[in-house]
Amino acid sequence: MSAEDEVNAVEETQADDELPHEPEVIPEADDTRMMKSPNKPNPKSKANPKSKAGPSKGNPSKAISKSKATPPPPSIQSSPADEDDQEESPEEEALEHDECVNPLQMVEAPEEAGSRDRSKSNKFKKMIRDGQLPEFVVKEWERTLAMSTGRLVAQRRLINLALDHDSAGRLVVSLQKPYFKQLQETYTETEGRESSFALPKVLLMGKFNLSSEAFEQALAEGDLVESKNKKGKTVYSWDMDSHHTTRGKRSGSSTGQEKQGTLAEKKFVDQAAANFKVGLFRAKSSMDLEGSGAGQLAIQDAEPKMLTDREWTKAKNQLGSFIQALDKQIQASKKLISQYTESGQEEDKKKKEQKEDTSEIFQKTVAQTATSHKCSLEHEMPDGAPLHASAYATLIDTVERDINHLEEQAEPARKKRRGGTHQRMEQAAADVERDSALESLLLESFASGEISGAFCHALMQAAVQDIKTARDDGATFPLMEKLASVKHGKNFQQSLELALQRKSKLVQPTQVSIPLKGGPEDRPSCNILLPHEMLHGMFVSGGGWERCVVPTADLLPRFWASFRDHPCMSGHPILGRADYHEKAIPLCLHGDEVPVMGVGKIWCHSALQFSFNSMLATAAGRSAEDTQMFIFGIFEKFVLPETMPAFFELLRYPPGTPEARRSGSLLCGGYCGVLVQLNGDLDYYAKWLETPRWSNHLKPCSLCKATFRGSTSWLDNRPGSAWQGTCLTTANWRSHWSPNNPIFRLPGVSGLSCSMDLMHNLYLGWLQYFYGSTMVVLVEDCLPDSPVQNLLYITNFIKEHQKAEKRQFKQRLHKLTMIQPKKGYPKLRGRAADIQSLHGALLELWTQKMDPANTQHRQIRLFLDLNHQLQNLLDEFSPTFGFISVPEEPAAKLVSTGQTMAQIHAILMDHYKAENRQLYNMTSKTHFSMHSLMLARYIHPSMVWCYRGETTMHRLQVLWKSCLPGCKHWQVGMKAAVKESFLLCLKGKL
Repeated sequence: MSAEDEVNAVEETQADDELPHEPEVIPEADDTRMMKSPNKPNPKSKANPKSKAGPSKGNPSKAISKSKATPPPPSIQSSPADEDDQEESPEEEALEHDECVNPLQMVEAPEEAGSRDRSKSNKFKKMIRDGQLPEFVVKEWERTLAMSTGRLVAQRRLINLALDHDSAGRLVVSLQKPYFKQLQETYTETEGRESSFALPKVLLMGKFNLSSEAFEQALAEGDLVESKNKKGKTVYSWDMDSHHTTRGKRSGSSTGQEKQGTLAEKKFVDQAAANFKVGLFRAKSSMDLEGSGAGQLAIQDAEPKMLTDREWTKAKNQLGSFIQALDKQIQASKKLISQYTESGQEEDKKKKEQKEDTSEIFQKTVAQTATSHKCSLEHEMPDGAPLHASAYATLIDTVERDINHLEEQAEPARKKRRGGTHQRMEQAAADVERDSALESLLLESFASGEISGAFCHALMQAAVQDIKTARDDGATFPLMEKLASVKHGKNFQQSLELALQRKSKLVQPTQVSIPLKGGPEDRPSCNILLPHEMLHGMFVSGGGWERCVVPTADLLPRFWASFRDHPCMSGHPILGRADYHEKAIPLCLHGDEVPVMGVGKIWCHSALQFSFNSMLATAAGRSAEDTQMFIFGIFEKFVLPETMPAFFELLRYPPGTPEARRSGSLLCGGYCGVLVQLNGDLDYYAKWLETPRWSNHLKPCSLCKATFRGSTSWLDNRPGSAWQGTCLTTANWRSHWSPNNPIFRLPGVSGLSCSMDLMHNLYLGWLQYFYGSTMVVLVEDCLPDSPVQNLLYITNFIKEHQKAEKRQFKQRLHKLTMIQPKKGYPKLRGRAADIQSLHGALLELWTQKMDPANTQHRQIRLFLDLNHQLQNLLDEFSPTFGFISVPEEPAAKLVSTGQTMAQIHAILMDHYKAENRQLYNMTSKTHFSMHSLMLARYIHPSMVWCYRGETTMHRLQVLWKSCLPGCKHWQVGMKAAVKESFLLCLKGKL
């Protein structure tokens, strides 16, 4: 032991230099116990067994440990193994009259595992922290910490049994007792199994999803063994090893006997047994035990020994430690008494008893503190008696017992006060919990399917936020209380609309009369949110303007720097304004049909919806919710020939009307809106804007004079092909097609304003056919298994390849109709975002599985490689990175890449057509995709594609469905416009 350890042992355990008498050890057949006696003769004097041991200056008195007046064990001669097995016996109580005690019965008395020894406790906890105890002891200690009842008793028993005093009085670990043998009984059972399995080739490859290459590799490496089963069928077997480890604890009880001691100790026990009626006995001294003689006993009737100067120095240090502990207990008693006094509740009988007990302990502790001070200062007992060893030991025992009592008394209160202030406040709030009416309503609505889980969660979060605001700030919610006070539910919607009108500063939707089937003749039939009024409201509000219209002022000159050269801007009147690049806001009008009634049914009714957006907000990366603003909607079934002209006429004020006379006045601080692009799919263009139908062989395009066949065929995509020289201009476009739609009579709006949407044309057109045909070739020509298994292999390959990518293919390719319809050419089913994500995965898959010697396979790989480059170029120069258009050099590469892809596609279509295989169909959407790539130098394709418009369609679908109950068809659109205006106000846009 190091010097530091020896100092710690003296400070913590009061070891061999303490103030004890030095008792002998009495061996017993069942267990070794240490007999203690309060007095000890002077080791320098000779003991007379027939006389009383008298006091001597050199004699040490009764030992006082740091936590109890318990003497250390005697110093005996034994082996190190014997020293490890020593145990400390309980101390005797001081008796007024000696009683006849049988020493053998004293040795057999059970150990008081429940008594507390501070030196052992401190030593044990330090060893736990330093990791010096075995794992099974640490786990037992952790188990006691989790006990709710009996924790202190179990911990004291564990500590007292784990630590003993050795022959020198130091604390040592002693784990040879039956108690620890029982704890240490653990078992670890390890079992290994070897098994061999066999399956036919088809089943084996299906079980482990093996390709032909993987199967052959496993067979070559010996992982699979070919054999014949009992039926003579060829099977392939493999070995499987398993290894398991079971850990646990056996529950049982252990008993044992331990016997140790010297010959001199045996003589002492024999003599004590023969004379057990004499009184309390103890050995004379260890020195005398080692000498000659019978080892006679000394009778404990001598006068108490006074403390020597050395012993008193140690006792004084011990008193200081006790005084500190007592001061802490006084503070704890004060807190407990204060807790009982300030509880504010009617005290029950048990609480009164606890208060009385705590007060009594408090008074005793104060008195004992004063006593300890007196002993420390005056070297005498409070009554003036001399401070001898036995009286001092009695004092310390009393103090220790009362401290333990106070700790046990305070334990329930400490448990009750676990946690900080907030936790106790929450516990107090739990005592007044009530059932929530809102909670019940939300859960019932969720269970019945009326609301989704996400919506239910959002409502609960809002309710909790209001509760906290009301509780912390004392806030009230008058509008909510007023609306909740409406007696009849059928009047609630009207009351809510009136409340929102008062709350909203937005000018209400303009009520107009538009011809409709079954529409009213004596009242307005539609509500329209006019764009200029919405822009004015956003400009006034401030927040909506920056959020939805002009995010930053520097976007305007950057946009016009590239877009002013767009073919649709040739001769545009806005370019005549000197400040157009600073004040003209480019707008885009989106239109499409969305199913509202009977979704997915043959009798489905769709609503035609119109919305517009600021192209500056799109360039800034704003979401669809912020960019797309609803204007007008109507059920397609009730549209008359006069309906749409009337609507588009309203977007431009009719000449002679008061609105027309006010046109041109400044509403937004000098800013003006300019409609520069029309947006939608090909069906919307042909049906509602009267553009040439895309499937027409003679006139399929609204931007050029290309045809399906002939010299200007759009199938010819070589550089400088004939159709590329027939692109229309703002001066001659009406010579090719001339619509009657009033929107084309707006200043600057022409057929060239119709943007070609890359989402519908490339991802939901051109690539759908090419990817579908490529997967069919993979399934039928390149992969070895059945078509369905090959398709599943493709699915797994795509998922594995896209793990680290942002865009992922989310469709399940679990049946062949996902790539091959029952009729017609192969076509991959999926959303536009799914198709857009496939370029990298499909290129890698085809490269691995293609036949390098096959010309068509090499052409397919070239197409996929060029497509991969094209997608990367579009992503690299997208508005996400601040590009409004593609720079000149990358834009030229986009066009050349697209032309090569189109030429390869046409060659593949002709080749497989000659083989009577329907593969690689090519539609006019390839031609429209080429127009998008050719215009990318003026406006990036993602600035005008329909992703945001389609997202808005889904939102408006929910809005219109909520307006259906109790309304006629023309009232649905009116109510939807009112709700949309309220929504804009509530979200801070107006």
